[in-house]
Order: sequence, then C-alpha cells, then structure tokens
Amino acid sequence: MNFEKDKNIVFFDGYCNLCNTTVDLLIKIDSNELLLFAPLSGKTSSDLGILNEFPSSEMSIIYFRNKNDVFNYSDAVIELSSDLFVFGKALLVLKLIPRFIRDAIYLNIARNRYRFFGKKDTCRIPTEQELNRFLD
Repeated sequence: MNFEKDKNIVFFDGYCNLCNTTVDLLIKIDSNELLLFAPLSGKTSSDLGILNEFPSSEMSIIYFRNKNDVFNYSDAVIELSSDLFVFGKALLVLKLIPRFIRDAIYLNIARNRYRFFGKKDTCRIPTEQELNRFLD
C-alpha cells in the first residue's frame, strides 16, 4: 500500500449516488488535500480487510485518520466534518447524543441509500484532476 502517513483516507461506496456526492463535496472543501479516497470495493479496502470488519450493506463511509484512528457509522461523519469544516469542531457536540441513536439514524440511511438516492452501474471514476487523490 502506498500512501503518506499524514494523509487521511475516506473509504466510500463508489456505486452510491449519495456517497459520490459526499466525495465531491469533500474534495471541494479539502483545499489542503489532507484526504485520499478509495472505494470500498477497491484494492486498498481489500488489502486492509475493510469489508471483513464491516458489513457492506451497512457501510457507506469509513474514515481512517493518519492510519491510526478508524471511524465508522456516525463517528465517521462527525470526525470528517470536524476535521474539514471551519466550524467543524462544534459538530463534536453531536457525540453527546448516545452513539446507538446516532448510529441508528446512520444505518437507516446506509441500508436504504440506493433506494433513497440511487445507484450507479459502475464504480466512480476520478477525473484527471482528481487522480492524485484516489488510491484505486
């Protein structure tokens, strides 16, 4: 695996319209290019055993911070937001809501993401300008 230690990786469902829109937003917001991206169905995810650890039907985004911290479900959304948005640290207050409640909301969206937002026939292909941000 070839990625820099100071980079954070966002694993995402490359077929999910909501996930792809989220990746597009993250790329625009991440002006310091701290994030790298890899589809859950890709080689990097497979090499790290991501789908062995997390059921794919429930997983739309997993966030690795500096290869040390791994966040999933609602924590991934909160941590990503707090790392990128100017006032993102304020979103950490959402962690005061019990995780089982936050995750129930996340899982409802994740399990129904194709029905609510649609599904692509092929995995997201990065543009030429985005290639340096994608691991696979």
